[in-house]
Formats: sequence, C-alpha cells, structure tokens
Amino acid sequence: MPSLIKFSGFEFNQEQGTISYCDDQIHLEYQQSKLLALLIKHHGTHVTREKIANDIWQGIIVEDNTISKAITRLRKVLNDNAKSPKFIKTVPKKGYQFIADFEQLHPSNVINSVDNNPSLSKHRKSDELNTETKANMPVQQKNKASIFLRILGYTIIFFGAFLLISYISDDETIKSIKLQPSAITYKQGLERNAHLSPDNNELLFTGNTDNGYGIFHQTLSSTAKLLTTVNSPLSAAKWIQNDKLIYSILNSDGQCSILLAAINTPTNKTQLSTCDSKYPVELFVDQKTNQIMWQDLSGAWQLNLNDHKQELLPFDTMGSIYSMPSPNRRFWAKLTEIDEKSVLSVFDFDNQQLKYKITLPYLITHFKWSFESDALYHLSEHPAQQLLKHSLDGEQQVLVNTSVGSISQISDVQAQESLEFIISSTDLDIFQLSDGNEIPLIDSPFPDYNPVMSPLSNEVAFASKRTSSAQIWLKHSDGNYSQLSDFPRASYIYEIVWSNNADRLLVKRNKSLYIINIKAKKSTKLNIDAEDKIKWQWINPHSVSYIDSQTRSLFAYDIESEHLNLIKSNVGSAQLLNGGWFISDASNQVLTRYDENFNNPEVLFDQIKNRSWLMNDKILYLFNKNNEAPDTLVKVNNDGSETIVFSRKSINPLTINSDNKGSFVYHKVSSNEANVYQLKLKQRN
Repeated sequence: MPSLIKFSGFEFNQEQGTISYCDDQIHLEYQQSKLLALLIKHHGTHVTREKIANDIWQGIIVEDNTISKAITRLRKVLNDNAKSPKFIKTVPKKGYQFIADFEQLHPSNVINSVDNNPSLSKHRKSDELNTETKANMPVQQKNKASIFLRILGYTIIFFGAFLLISYISDDETIKSIKLQPSAITYKQGLERNAHLSPDNNELLFTGNTDNGYGIFHQTLSSTAKLLTTVNSPLSAAKWIQNDKLIYSILNSDGQCSILLAAINTPTNKTQLSTCDSKYPVELFVDQKTNQIMWQDLSGAWQLNLNDHKQELLPFDTMGSIYSMPSPNRRFWAKLTEIDEKSVLSVFDFDNQQLKYKITLPYLITHFKWSFESDALYHLSEHPAQQLLKHSLDGEQQVLVNTSVGSISQISDVQAQESLEFIISSTDLDIFQLSDGNEIPLIDSPFPDYNPVMSPLSNEVAFASKRTSSAQIWLKHSDGNYSQLSDFPRASYIYEIVWSNNADRLLVKRNKSLYIINIKAKKSTKLNIDAEDKIKWQWINPHSVSYIDSQTRSLFAYDIESEHLNLIKSNVGSAQLLNGGWFISDASNQVLTRYDENFNNPEVLFDQIKNRSWLMNDKILYLFNKNNEAPDTLVKVNNDGSETIVFSRKSINPLTINSDNKGSFVYHKVSSNEANVYQLKLKQRN
C-alpha cells in the first residue's frame, strides 16, 4: 500500500503510523494503524473479525469484544459514528468495511513526514508525537486502550494487547531483533519477582492473595499454587536447588530475615540470617558454589550455605540503588543516579577495578546480568516500552518493544535459552468525591495522576505520561485539554499547587521547582533544590512555603528575591487556609491552629497518630494508609470521633487533594494487571 492515504481531509501515513487533519497530527496506537491499513486495503468488501484477529493480533487468543473495542477506538480517532458511518461500516454478522473514498499517493509525494516537516525534529521518537491535539481537530482525544485479554481454560487473566514490532533508531549502534514472548503466568492481579528453576521447567513468583501477598509455585504447563503468604510484595523467592527456595521477609518486629524452605513443605522455614533493611532484600543465588548474596544498608554480603559462613564483600555500595554479581563471579555491577541519569558501573569481582560504565539519559530501577555474564539487560525510560541488552563490548540491542502495557521488571536470567520479565498495564484515572459520590473527571488510557482543582473554577491541573515524559496538563471547563509544560525526559511530578488567583501553577518535578504561567504556557525553573522539601503551597503572589523533611522546619521562599525565611520549627505538616495556619508537630500527633502571624495557638486534635491529614471546608480529614488493607479517608467529628467517608477497594497508594469547598480530587488505579512473560532467545539443545 502507498505510504500516504488521503480521505475526507485526513492524511494517513501508514509507515509512520500517523494521521493528520489540517496542520495537526496524532500518532496512532500500533493496533489502530494496522487496523486502519487493513480496512483500507480491502476497500470495497468487508473484513471478517477472524482476519482482523489473525492479522492484527497475530494468533493471540482475544475476546470477542476486543475487536469491537478496537473498532470503537478507531472510530473515535476519526470522529466517526457507528449508526451513521462515514468511514467504517459494520457489516452485521460478517465484519467491517471501509466505505470512504480515498486517494493513494506515491511515497515521493509524501510531504508530511518527520524528515520533511521542519516543525518536527528528525530524531524525535514516535512516542513523543503522541500528544493531545488542538481543540479544533475532529480527532477524539480520549482513546481508551486498557484491553485485558483472557486465555481460555484458565482463570481470568491478563494478556494485554501485546504485539512485537521492530525498533527503528537513529543510533546505528542499536540493533533490533524480532522475538515473540509469551505469557507463562495466568493469575488475575499482579505477578512479579519471577524466578525460573535450575531445570527451566518450574517458576516461583510473588502474587496477590485474597488478603495480601503470597509466594506461588507452578510448572510452566499448569496453574499456580500458593506456597506461603508474605507481608510484602517485595519478598522475592529464588530457587536454591530444584526442590528448595530462599527468600527474605520482615517479621512481626520489623526485622529483615532470610528464610529457607522446601517446595513440598513450604511452611517449615529455617532462618539463615538477618539483614539490615527496612524492606525485604533481593537475594542472588550462586547454584555452583551454593552461596547467596545480597545488599542491605550495611553493605554487600555473601553467605555460604555449606558452612554457614557469612562475610562482608569489599564493594562500595554507598549511593547504590541496585547491585548484582555476574553469574560467573567475575564481575559486580551497580546502579547509581547522577544528575537525573542512571549509571551502570561494572567492576572486577576480585580487585574491584572499574571495567565498564554505561550512562543512560533516563532513570531505571534495576538491571540483570546475561547468563553468559557478557551483557546487562535493562529497561527503557518509565513507563518502559523496550527491553534492551547492553553488551560489555558496547553493542546494544532492543529485544522487545511493547505496543500496549509496559515492562516493569526483569527476572534473574537462569538459562541461555530464555529471559523472563513482567509486562504490566496500569491505568491511573482521576476522580472527584463530592457529597459522598465518586465522579470520574479524567478517564484516559494514560497514567494521569496528582490532580488539583482550580480555586476559582472547575478546571483540573494534573500530571500525565501522555508523551514520553511526564508533563503538566489542564482540563478546561469546556472539557478540552491542553499541555502546559514541555519538561525534558525522565520526569516525575511530585506536587502541583494552584496560585490563589489561579493564574500560575507551582510544580515540583524530580528535584526541581517550576512556576508555570497558565495563559502563556511558560515554565520558569526556580533557583532552589527541592529534593528534601515537601508540602509546597503559595503564601502570597510572590512567596511560597515548604517543609524541610530533614529538619522538620517550615520555610518561606520569595520567588523574586530568592530570600529564604524560617517560619516555624518542629513541623510535621502545614496548611495555610483562609488566612490561618494549621500545623502538626514533627511527630505528627497534635494539630494546632494559628493565625497568620503564628499567634493565638489552639489545639484542634491530639490523636493524629502519625496519619496524613488535610483541612477541607473547616473540617479535619485523616487518611489511613495500610499496606495490607484498603486506604481509608475519615472525617473527624466535633466530639473527636471518626467517620469513614471513603475507602479504597484495592491496596494501592492514593494521592488526595481538597478543593477547600468540601470536595476532593484524587487519582486511583482503575486497572492494574501484571503477568510473567518468557522470551525464547534460542532453542534448547
């Protein structure tokens, strides 16, 4: 098919997967582009649902309504109507047909490509073009793409509309290969921390239970069985032999412990060691020498299971986010962060000399060694769409590129033949709680989070991963959206605060602070390090305040003069509301109200119990966070009693903000699914 197809004012570039109207352009989802091309190719006749499933999903079993949803999303992009279609017609009991007249242009006539359009960078990646279009473009802005597929014969499962595509890069050192991964766990919920057995036939992983988390075991051809419950999703079981597993937990006293158990008797546990950590540590197993290694707050440790000798390894773990020995015990690699970039450093195991260094232009959380100890596997920028192999000779390969969902975790590589990893799909949407009713405000296929309501209107500012990097977006009163910022890559938005007259936003991105002029859509970076500073808010048009989390002190910062002023010490949290301050002490136990000059203190509540709190319409609300139970928002009554006003149904973190009018805005996980996938690197001998 020619590269460019024109119909009814639209221009569809099949090679780039873009569709344009007038001067605006949107990058289609991979399935949308393939589906539109398929329908146009068979113009004049209908395309059966079976052919769509085979051509677009390439043999993956899909639900019947998956195709219907894909057609619906494509119609929304084209602003088409199923009842009176202009482009895509439903042929009852047969399939779908593209009915519009179109013009095919030869590739030499294509003038809207990235290379020929001076307004677009030649090196811009396709995911950076996936932005909201202008209000006058008749392309539906909200493409709901949270599709969950079920494997027949198993419990309801996630298979994500996953397609493997080639990776095209301007960097000639990056190579691409085409391999087809497949799901090997099928539970509903979140599976993570996968570890393949030494014989490559069985799997251990951490998953959800009815009341929390558990370690599961399954052969690759059967369903999973719960071995034991654990109190943290970070507990990661590893095979120590074909019939034994080892993992770490936090006991009832908060002590990190390393346990050994047999697959057949998993409740009979032997404690091998303790670890200096507030969380369960990840263990690395050396099958040949029967040794395990881990990193905690006191350093890198090695434990010999034959003689139970434990020793501190001579590696500098200061500032290390993650570290791991190579399977052949020749190298030790660690991950650090420098200037918002990830650095992978490889050292000689015996003499600790630096052998190799990789600097990534974004932040990652972990990596894994190849089976042959000659390369490192790591992910692309969050939300990761690519799994990459970085050889120690400098060659880089893209092994996997997902079109829906993201790769969230790589497993220890147990064999030359395969690589296991987690594909997850998380949809964060934004809601409002008003008069006890939950009202959806922003429902999109993108992670939308940290919403704040304008003090003067119903406009909502929020952070979103709608492009390759988190940006600030605004939902206007008329329902349209606009992007307010253009931050560099590797962004996470921690706080957003409206100014009192709603003309500016205060934004904490990574370690930096910005002021965004809403009308001009202009961002100004302030000359202040915001890393350990929390609870930002406006004091007046020229000053903002924050709490230093290290000193537990409240400061005021003048935006223009950059003058810093200590307001109050011994502060756990603070809120300026209606000309008065609400302050909790550093231990976050007692809430006191002050006037604007911090005079006339009045104790309002002395039972905060280290919970998050906020004032809304002169009423105190407390937020109970429990990692093993749903989050709960409670209202404090005049007599000190508490009434539940909101309870989460799932165990996921939630950020909630008040509008100071009695309502709340927040984001929550609308859907959250993760499964273990296996990528066959080569056939076994």
